[in-house]
Amino acid sequence: MIWISTLISTILVSMMSFAGIFLLSAKKQTFNRLLSWLICFAAGTLLGNSFFHLIPETYHAISSLTIASGLIAGGFLFFLLIDQLLHNHAQHAENNEVSAYGYLSLYSGAVHSFTDGVLIAVAFMTSFQAGVALTFAILLHELPKKFGDFGILIKAGFSRYKALIYNFLSGCTAILGAIMTLWIGNAVQNFSIYIIPIAAGGFLYIATVGLLPEIFRSSTRRNFAVCLFFICLGLLIMFFSFGNNHLHVH
Repeated sequence: MIWISTLISTILVSMMSFAGIFLLSAKKQTFNRLLSWLICFAAGTLLGNSFFHLIPETYHAISSLTIASGLIAGGFLFFLLIDQLLHNHAQHAENNEVSAYGYLSLYSGAVHSFTDGVLIAVAFMTSFQAGVALTFAILLHELPKKFGDFGILIKAGFSRYKALIYNFLSGCTAILGAIMTLWIGNAVQNFSIYIIPIAAGGFLYIATVGLLPEIFRSSTRRNFAVCLFFICLGLLIMFFSFGNNHLHVH
């Protein structure tokens, strides 16, 4: 029963990656306008996810503030290194139409989804009620985040259909995390607390280095207020999703 409940829950969470399907039929002009707003929204959700969820969760789970802060900084530097490696690879590749931050978004999203899968499994191992409550909470915050992730991939150069599929594959690591946890047991949970700050550092890197410069480079005085509004909207949604609540089970 624990296996069935956990797998159904993680499959539902992974399916949130198809949120972008609602934008596939939009006309090009409408889609481009929505995309610019979506990128601003994505930056806000990434920052909000880090500040209101992953970073507080890190300090809650790791007793040493120095180690916790070091892991967050390490995550930021790790994604900086990956970014540079991707840029160097693109310079030697024939097709470099896709920006590096698109792949970074996929990698960090996969890490975050893996952690969600681990913690959903741990919750169901605790009780059925805890598992259902955690799954519902994750579904609520994954929907806006996956909309944002889809926009990031499109902005990075992926086609609409590739962005949809890759976003889904990145989200499927939740299933992998759940299976590993159920197979190995509670020991995986102890490892997962060190993944969370690395994901936080990755989200901060993508938002501040990948997205915000891109947003303000293409914005004008007229649409700056609109961009700022959608950034704040992403922050607010993440705040009300996580504010004063610890979603994860320890």
